[in-house]
Amino acid sequence: MAIEDYTSYTEEDPSSDLTVIAGKITVDTINRSTNAWVVKDLGAGFFSGPFKHNFDYKITASSSQSLQGPHMLGSIVGTHKSHVIAAADAILVQMSETSGGANNIFLKETSGGGETTSSINTSISENTQYYLTLERDASNLYTLSVYTDAGRTTLLGTETLAATPGLAFQYAYGMVNPGATGAVPSSYIVSNLEFLPVSSTSKKKTHWGP
Repeated sequence: MAIEDYTSYTEEDPSSDLTVIAGKITVDTINRSTNAWVVKDLGAGFFSGPFKHNFDYKITASSSQSLQGPHMLGSIVGTHKSHVIAAADAILVQMSETSGGANNIFLKETSGGGETTSSINTSISENTQYYLTLERDASNLYTLSVYTDAGRTTLLGTETLAATPGLAFQYAYGMVNPGATGAVPSSYIVSNLEFLPVSSTSKKKTHWGP
């Protein structure tokens, strides 16, 4: 599949923190409470089976309690917090900086108003380019793999999370702000989002998403 063109996505940017071009979103000094996102409606149930997505991610500035959302699949349009409030379904890739300065990256699934997270074993550095792969397999397991090279051969860390069976996502987010309280700013770049074909052993066919 081709690299996603973010200019074909819908942009919500009330504070003018985003610069969006075809293959790249630059997020500049956005507060974690700002209701901002870049989203595309792919149709009801588009991501209903196994999927695999590649994207590139770099933190350019963060501070204690910064939150970033470089990729999400959701069932409504809005921040991650909006999904929680509406008891809507979502799988979010989130970066959270701890009070000790660690930039932890992990998975967070939202369903029915509840949230579950991966084990949070992976930390990344500012101003370093990373290459990420998010997938859900036929056994309902999410895996986030973080690589340090574009060829995705040098693995830095992996986050896994058991998926709630039957979740289907309609909206792909090139970025999404968590929508949390507090004026904590941060900056980052996300680029080269690609939806890859995956093979489902249960359906014996190739899937782009659904």
